[in-house]
Amino acid sequence: FTAYVPVFLTCRELGVKLIALDVDSEDKAKVELGGLLSLGKTKLLEYVPDEEGFERFGSTEAFHEYVSYTLSPPYNLQKKFGQKMTTSATRERTISFTNFLARQAWRDEGMASTSV
Repeated sequence: FTAYVPVFLTCRELGVKLIALDVDSEDKAKVELGGLLSLGKTKLLEYVPDEEGFERFGSTEAFHEYVSYTLSPPYNLQKKFGQKMTTSATRERTISFTNFLARQAWRDEGMASTSV
């Protein structure tokens, strides 16, 4: 938090409004342990209104590069060092890479869709 104090103070001084975005932690726990299908169609559409675009982008070379360079390394490190990767209250500590990827892509899409 301390590193962001100058940013917050500057925003306050300039009258810039800030918003905090994330997905619901209960929904996040469902995706971590059960993948996107665990949300159900209606709940998924709340976060991802353009389901077709979401799926189409997930099959692009750009997305595969993003996964390779941005998501795979931290997943592998967290798994290697036994860090808890779930927000769930269960005893589960790790999640499959498939669910890790689903959680990250869904969070990004959900936050972007909410901010528009």
